[in-house]
Amino acid sequence: MRILVIAEHDGVALKDEFYKVLGGVAHLSESVDVLVVGHQCESVYQQITGLDNIARILLIDDPVLCYQSEDVLAKAVKNLAFQYTHIFCSTSSFGKSVIPRLAA
Repeated sequence: MRILVIAEHDGVALKDEFYKVLGGVAHLSESVDVLVVGHQCESVYQQITGLDNIARILLIDDPVLCYQSEDVLAKAVKNLAFQYTHIFCSTSSFGKSVIPRLAA
């Protein structure tokens, strides 16, 4: 089982919802990949490096992703999606917008 978790953040710090998703996914797999999408969000990347059960941290850094528009984000993740059996994101309005667009 290959799992990808899309990190929800504000460009500087991870949001609490991300930690909840990561905790829930830990019961499904011993290691997961985490995707950080945005622009100049290296600090978010660094916060993830210290967490347990992370196999890989993927970073898509592009000025187009500065505001993390759900449509643009889904298009950015689309090419990675085929490598995973499961993709998770928070159940916040962010996740509820991104996941359906990605599924479509």
